[in-house]
Amino acid sequence: MTNYADLISDIKHKNELERYELFLQLYTVAPTQNTSPIEEAFSGPDTMVKLLFLQYLEEIPEERAVRLIVHLCEEDNEILRESAFRAFTRNHYIRKHRYLRRFVHSKNPHTMRFAIRTLAHHGDREILSALLQILPESSESIQEEILEALPFLPDTRSISYLIHFCSSSIEAIRHLSVSALVELKNHQFPVPLSIFLRMSEDPITRIHQMALAGLQKYPSLRIARIFLNKAKDERAPLENRRRALEALITFPHLNWVEPIVAIMISGKRELRVTGEITLRRFPIKTAKTGLSSLLTHPQSQM
Repeated sequence: MTNYADLISDIKHKNELERYELFLQLYTVAPTQNTSPIEEAFSGPDTMVKLLFLQYLEEIPEERAVRLIVHLCEEDNEILRESAFRAFTRNHYIRKHRYLRRFVHSKNPHTMRFAIRTLAHHGDREILSALLQILPESSESIQEEILEALPFLPDTRSISYLIHFCSSSIEAIRHLSVSALVELKNHQFPVPLSIFLRMSEDPITRIHQMALAGLQKYPSLRIARIFLNKAKDERAPLENRRRALEALITFPHLNWVEPIVAIMISGKRELRVTGEITLRRFPIKTAKTGLSSLLTHPQSQM
């Protein structure tokens, strides 16, 4: 009877080919009633053996290989845990993601974040209910991971949660929430206009700008006037004014030609360049009519 424990303990003295042959021998042995040699190796204390075998397992697109890999995904040893994550990512077993779902509830925050991120990018909608359930009571880092995941799992159920977190005192949480709402709006989900109007007043530039991106999804003269007023506001940060002016590309209208030119004349170089780009993106007839009117009656128009 083969003593597999001795084989494993002797692995350090073997060359690369001999190590791989040993791994295949352990992997292909049929399991007994309780366990198998390869499972014993993965349950043992030798970290080097586990790291070595993980490299081999990532190349085997089989259910058994994936089950062995995820066995190490909650390891306290950071190097071993990250190696298991890497092996899981590289393994090409087509149904591997179902074995990661249970880690959405992992007590190890690193494993939990990896599972959420990986499954979300895979588009695994099976985890959405769990994510929304744990979102309110999670740590800040887990909340950020979930908020980053929600755009990959677009669903109307997420909207109320995202609106709630738009009121967070934490800048990163607010930004991720607004970003996710913009993405949901891109998928034609019914995101209230009011939330983007409110967040467009946020003092943080990147949140303000993301809210403007959301407002651009509601093409109307009312929203266009909001952008125009923001572009004209000399008290606002220059970049905010520039972004608002640029957003008017979404709302081409004859009424905006004159005020855009006025901003270009009285503003800084960045505003002049952005104003020119904006007018160039207007329909030719609209821009030409508005500019011709200013050339004919410059004093009365400006």
